[in-house]
Amino acid sequence: MFFVLASLFLVQFTIAQDPWIEWGKILNLRCMENQKNENDCELLQDAFEEIFEKVAITVLNKVPISSYKLYQLTTQSPYVIFGERIVDLAVSRLMNNMKSETEIEKSLENDLITWVAKTAQEQAGDFLRAIKEDKFFEDEEVKKYLAERRGIVLDDLKKMKDEDFDNLNKHNSPKKDL
Repeated sequence: MFFVLASLFLVQFTIAQDPWIEWGKILNLRCMENQKNENDCELLQDAFEEIFEKVAITVLNKVPISSYKLYQLTTQSPYVIFGERIVDLAVSRLMNNMKSETEIEKSLENDLITWVAKTAQEQAGDFLRAIKEDKFFEDEEVKKYLAERRGIVLDDLKKMKDEDFDNLNKHNSPKKDL
């Protein structure tokens, strides 16, 4: 019996990764794809994980959600789109010679706070509204990616009103201040 329980714990532990570790791995892969050297990518990954962990722990202490549930949400549409944007911005900042850990953390903190807090509260409407309003997403390749890979049709979002987005937020509840 003990062996079975220990095995179940081990399986759960290995499946339930912390989101900052998993997204740090994604960032490192993107960085290496851009042919940056391994040391720069590791520095960026460390800084990203450190600030993400700090933000996530603060949010997890205020919102009744597990670290694993937060990770699951960050990999679902529309939340994943903003995670990808943050990763791409971080790699871009590294490529523009913003190399110190302090500089990277300062540039990432606000993006991560917004993304993690709204994701934890399942504010999908806020993310979709941001996609509707952001000119970045009007690029034809990006629109195609949104539709084909993430199931989001920008033309449909353009037709939606503010109250439609508000209704998509979890339980249509007011946002909590974090």
